Amino acid sequence: MRKSKFNLLAASALLLSGLAFVFNGCNNSEKVKVSEPYFKVGEAISTKTPLSGIIKGTLKADSTYTVNGDIFVNDTLVVQPGVHVNFPGTATYSIIVKGTFLSLGTKEKPIWFTVPTANAKRTDTYGAKTSEDPAYQGFWGGILGETTFNKIIIKWTHLEFGSGKLGTSPVSFLANGANSYTVTTANPRGILVLEDSWIYGSVDDPFRPFGGRFNVMRNTFEKCGYTGG
Repeated sequence: MRKSKFNLLAASALLLSGLAFVFNGCNNSEKVKVSEPYFKVGEAISTKTPLSGIIKGTLKADSTYTVNGDIFVNDTLVVQPGVHVNFPGTATYSIIVKGTFLSLGTKEKPIWFTVPTANAKRTDTYGAKTSEDPAYQGFWGGILGETTFNKIIIKWTHLEFGSGKLGTSPVSFLANGANSYTVTTANPRGILVLEDSWIYGSVDDPFRPFGGRFNVMRNTFEKCGYTGG
């Protein structure tokens, strides 16, 4: 019995010594960062088919998408960091939000809604004629929160060359043939968050609220409001 008790005490001491070695071997100055997956809702949307019509799901991080028609978000659309959404610039397409739209860029990986053909002619000088500056041409409509929209969350996102003239208006609160706005909403109960983002170029107001609850912080508005701006 004494021998068994001694062996048990010896084994316990050995185990404690091993644990002490393991913990002491860790350097307190070392920081381990465990990456978190990007927020995702629904299925990932393929880059092979141009975007148009009713869309829901997730635009995948670091992917490039093209647009060839108005986009209707009746449910939820998530845009992950690093996404580029390219508008053709030949027609004034818009993103019409009736549900929830989440553009969740980061400082390291912002999101871009832009027009490549206009970007190729972009000038960051202010001496150019406004009639010739692509910033004031309005190559797509904007992100339009319909009277039923729930949430529009835009963070670390570039919105470029928007606020174009609509043909047949895709929303109930803007008239046919009117100038659009790069970001606009019309539901008093809807929530809009616009943070740490950039709106570059617009024909009219870059941001026009007709109704909603707003949190607008730390954004950059540049070359906006050619018409009366």
